[in-house]
Amino acid sequence: MCSLVVSTSAVALKELQDDNIKLDTQTQILRVAGLISTSDKPGVDEAEKLYTDNIKEIKVETASGTILGSGKLDSKAFIKAAKKGMPSEYTVLEVTAPGKECYIFLVWGGGLWSTMYGYIAIESDKNTVKGLTFYSHGETAGLGGEIDSDYFKDQWPGKLMFDEDGVCVIDVMKKGKVKLPTHQVDGISGATITSVAVGKLLRKWFDADHYGKFLHSEAD
Repeated sequence: MCSLVVSTSAVALKELQDDNIKLDTQTQILRVAGLISTSDKPGVDEAEKLYTDNIKEIKVETASGTILGSGKLDSKAFIKAAKKGMPSEYTVLEVTAPGKECYIFLVWGGGLWSTMYGYIAIESDKNTVKGLTFYSHGETAGLGGEIDSDYFKDQWPGKLMFDEDGVCVIDVMKKGKVKLPTHQVDGISGATITSVAVGKLLRKWFDADHYGKFLHSEAD
């Protein structure tokens, strides 16, 4: 009887759970794109409309950076596929709202205790960071968990991903050790390993074998 009740509840609540996951994903993306503020909490219908009206999902060929047409963002499927190596195609989000134009990429990598999953928005020049957010991680609260703090996230807008030679040099330094403010941000006190891991995962995702070819293609 207990098993029946649990199974019935799981089935009945699945649609609600799926809606909540979709809402959280869209809200995170809308925030990093600057389409809503960090304090805004849109409902399901509002988030769906903002997302649909202002964001295009486009398919990109990894090897060339060429846009192939319309895509479909499926974070779980992409993460699973990438465990075997970067797929030959991926989906990038293009924000088309006037004055908010940018591209948004899914990124992830190992921290001190967990895998950190997030989104980064890159301006339409394909070099300047617009924003970075992490939507899931298990880093230590008050230390590595501060990658979610305003202090950390507010440092990213305006940083440049690539140097003059096209090398991805974006990085997070030990707190107080920033030497190249154009490309580097201050790390979190007491969380050097997590901080360094953020820079490492970004350099990985934006090398030539991942998202790099797209960002090195001619800016729109």
